[in-house]
Amino acid sequence: MDNNQPQKKGTGPLKGVPDELVPLYQTLSNWLDQFQQTNQERESPADTAPIFGAHLLAADSNRGKVLLSPLTKVAVRLLLRRFDRMGVSGITIVIGYPTLLPHYDPAGRYLAFYKWVAKAVRQRGMKLLVEHNVLFANSVFSPVKCDFSGLTFEAFAEEQQRMAQLVIDALQPDYLTILHEPQTFTVLAGLDEFRSPELATHYVESMLSGLRRKGTKVGAGAGNWDSPEYFTRLAKTTVDYLSLHIYNVSPSGIERAYAVAELGRSVAKPVVLTESWLFKSDGTDAAAETSLSGWEAGFRRDVFRYWEPLDRRFIENLGCYANSCGVEYVSPFWTDYFFSYVQNRAKARELPYFNLINKAVLFPVARALVFGSLTQPGRAYERLCRSSAREN
Repeated sequence: MDNNQPQKKGTGPLKGVPDELVPLYQTLSNWLDQFQQTNQERESPADTAPIFGAHLLAADSNRGKVLLSPLTKVAVRLLLRRFDRMGVSGITIVIGYPTLLPHYDPAGRYLAFYKWVAKAVRQRGMKLLVEHNVLFANSVFSPVKCDFSGLTFEAFAEEQQRMAQLVIDALQPDYLTILHEPQTFTVLAGLDEFRSPELATHYVESMLSGLRRKGTKVGAGAGNWDSPEYFTRLAKTTVDYLSLHIYNVSPSGIERAYAVAELGRSVAKPVVLTESWLFKSDGTDAAAETSLSGWEAGFRRDVFRYWEPLDRRFIENLGCYANSCGVEYVSPFWTDYFFSYVQNRAKARELPYFNLINKAVLFPVARALVFGSLTQPGRAYERLCRSSAREN
């Protein structure tokens, strides 16, 4: 039996799952069964195995000033060493607008930190992917405060191009994604233009115009819940790859993911999975995937251990999809859960979101990193990484 194939369907008894979440749990389990079946029906191994990377959440710009703490460098070193041992061969970091621009970082302290991160990644022989998006400022997801009122679409594009060039010049990443979830840009920056595939593509074209890539592959894309028109339009631009996020595992979401891979092949542009994880929503609430409150509700669910079997199955199916479709680079997002989860206790459930993620989650994760333990999805991803390394 191929160790990288998803394990037997089903989750067994729903041990520890709260009664109110049992229907959602069963829906997601059924969707993962269908994901597995789709993978098996379309299985056609690509010539080259993907680069299996991982998000370095300790270096995410949404953490704000804590990035400048000496403890953050300790955490980054520890994570890089652990990822390296797992066989991870690429690192993804999120740098949100306007983190590196002079008016936000006049002393260049954030730029110096990211230069240090890029150097640490390269020293381990890993690829570096930078997701260039917008800070989750003024929200439960970040302590950062930033005023985006009065920001115009044109000014945003100009400043984003300036920051993208700074990233290329200073960090020399292998990959740079300049658009990945258009509607997220709308929610965070208040720019409704990103709801239009035509205007979003115009934004990408304006970013690319005059951008000196210097060997960095520059890509753009959307989520597997977004309109396919984003991808069809972006495929006609001069991007080097199509960026895809997979969070939605409904049958229609997986069909869109396969359609993006087929589109990429038709225009000779590889697909790069810049983010992926199992989003804990059944799609009945339209706001769940397009609002801060919906994201908070979904991400709060992620932390608890009873999701571990489903997260493992998602990772296994993601690997099958990537191998079959010739995806160039894969990067799961919530990589903390490769190391530990939180027990389902009332005290944890009642915590504000920021404390839940930055205290209740980080403490067991730090302990697991020190002792070298992995969760079910962590072990599944380690198998994928090591298998890919052998094939490459």
